[in-house]
Amino acid sequence: MKTIRDFLQKLNDSNNSELDLAYYYNDGMDFDEYEEAIYQSICENEIIYYSKAMKFLSENDNSLTYSMEIASDLGYTTENINSELLATLLHQEFLKEEFSEYSGDIENFIEEYENR
Repeated sequence: MKTIRDFLQKLNDSNNSELDLAYYYNDGMDFDEYEEAIYQSICENEIIYYSKAMKFLSENDNSLTYSMEIASDLGYTTENINSELLATLLHQEFLKEEFSEYSGDIENFIEEYENR
């Protein structure tokens, strides 16, 4: 049987994930600890520099509708946002959505591995 880290690496490779799923797993972690590590890494992810932020926004939310909605939901107002913040929030949301696609399979594999 393959290890949890092998499973995560294969999942990462087969989906071209931006998240390095295997990197955040440490031996002995249960799923809740692993999920917390992933979300912590997502929250630390930032898009810095105006040009990178503008490129990301123009490619992923040209009208700024989605990124402004995220910012508003988090309590930001127009006075305290900028392109880097909007790009960061949108990118973090994309990463959370990406992880949620895999989380069920990961949780099942970790549980099966622990109960073998």
